[in-house]
Amino acid sequence: MKKVAFVVFFITLITNYLNGVFFLHQDLETVSEILIISGLRDMKITRGQKSTQNVEIIVQISNPKKKLVWNNRKKMSINTHVQENFFDLYIPIFITLPLEKGKYKVFVEIINKTLNEHLVEEFDFYRKKSSSTIGQPYFSFHSDGIEFLYSKDYISEPDTLNFRLSSSVKLKKLFYENQKLPLDEKESNVFIAKVPLIDSGEFPVGITVKGQENEFKLEINPFSYSFFVKRKYSPSDQLSQLRSYLSQEQLQRFSELEGNELQKEIDNFWDQNNPVPGSYENPALIKFYRRVDLVDRKFGITGYLPGWRTDRGRIYLKYGEPDETESNVLPLRTDPVIIWRYYEHRKVFRFYDKRGFGNYELENKWNEWND
Repeated sequence: MKKVAFVVFFITLITNYLNGVFFLHQDLETVSEILIISGLRDMKITRGQKSTQNVEIIVQISNPKKKLVWNNRKKMSINTHVQENFFDLYIPIFITLPLEKGKYKVFVEIINKTLNEHLVEEFDFYRKKSSSTIGQPYFSFHSDGIEFLYSKDYISEPDTLNFRLSSSVKLKKLFYENQKLPLDEKESNVFIAKVPLIDSGEFPVGITVKGQENEFKLEINPFSYSFFVKRKYSPSDQLSQLRSYLSQEQLQRFSELEGNELQKEIDNFWDQNNPVPGSYENPALIKFYRRVDLVDRKFGITGYLPGWRTDRGRIYLKYGEPDETESNVLPLRTDPVIIWRYYEHRKVFRFYDKRGFGNYELENKWNEWND
């Protein structure tokens, strides 16, 4: 009996509000799919006197035993005498690996050799058991031998797009706009196809892929930061992240909703708080989720608790970087303690590691709400 799965994906292009490298990870049954996105502007590439800039991107992935399971160096020469919106494009690095359960570390270094600039980022992720058979589909295109994530706002439209999909099951056919297109297995568990660009440039794009017993209907939506947020966080997660920013009335009303209804209210909240009303991207949302990403890296406990769910993460989301930090993490006869002071808000927060594994809990919780 043929099984049909309906899968809705939101493909994300990070806009130039993001400064640095972006990381996505998804576990499938037999492999883990990793995407690293780096923007040309993050590589310090802009119009200038240098017509060509030479860039290297180094990616290393270490397993729980600190042994390298992936080590790749990507070199490219980028022409800077092009249209201005070219510099808003992003270069993807796709990685699909069979990994055992456990904690992995990703090291990324971007070197602009022409300008003698470099950027280093590190990410942790935890490979979990998964029953998912199909990953995130992506559109990309090539220009001057370099692969870019496709943006419908890029003026020089390519004739065809590269379709890429990781899957734990064998896929044989791809159907798009009632056309049957060749679907090839580029490497183990990775399937690719050449897809003609839609004349109208409209989204979403509907694609069906078929295996021997499986059929997957994929819907690909336009690139935007808000779609990334919805892909990474459920509506209830987004509500938890926003708690400190909502009024008691809003929090009570939102808490009574779930699923799509909750998502609509959250979308309305961001629309009402957009400093550039009607803009395609909301700078306030982007700034907030850059901070969410930061607290995940600073305070998260891999495989146990995301940073925004910790007490320190919640306070950081609301008040930002403390004006003064005091810590005693190796005390003799008491629990480790970290103290944050905010002068403008006249607040002091004390966090204690009562269980001894790095999750510092807020002692004076009343002070958080006493504004």
